[in-house]
Amino acid sequence: MGTFLAMQYLKQYPSNVKGLVLFGALPVLVLDLDSTMQAIMLTAESLGDRPRVQNELKKAGLDKDSLSAKEKTYAWRIQFASTNIFHIDRWRLMPGGMVYYNARAGSAAAQTIPRSWDFREAFSKHPFPITIINGDIDYCDPAGNINRSLLADFKNVEVITISKAGHCAWIDDPDNFQKLLMRSLNKYRN
Repeated sequence: MGTFLAMQYLKQYPSNVKGLVLFGALPVLVLDLDSTMQAIMLTAESLGDRPRVQNELKKAGLDKDSLSAKEKTYAWRIQFASTNIFHIDRWRLMPGGMVYYNARAGSAAAQTIPRSWDFREAFSKHPFPITIINGDIDYCDPAGNINRSLLADFKNVEVITISKAGHCAWIDDPDNFQKLLMRSLNKYRN
């Protein structure tokens, strides 16, 4: 939801924004949050069902019925990583675990999200460059295709896709991600 906050900030305070780089970005236009979230969840579930995920669980010895608390956390982290990164064998680089998730807090935050939004006008009026970097299997907008089609005529917007990368492309392809990020940030230097 960080990209939503950044886009909302641009919309509310455009004079405070010299440039914008978004990664793992939500679509700039959502007409119905429930439908969009259903699509995102289906994509995330399909990523979790990849054979590589089961292979990684087996490799880590986490494919058994009875797991210790520590093993349950590792299994959860592999499942969490499976929806966020392409290279599931890098799951150890995904921070967090079940202990950091509070369902009540998550539910309360979800109630504050608007049911629809459209940031295209804010993007079109912005005089500085905007870059969107998404992985080709990013559950929010795979390959940035939704944003690419919505923003195709915007001369100030560049949508970039990182191959073999998910929502956390910096874990999947750190060198390419850093290069693209630096190139994007350098657009704002005078």
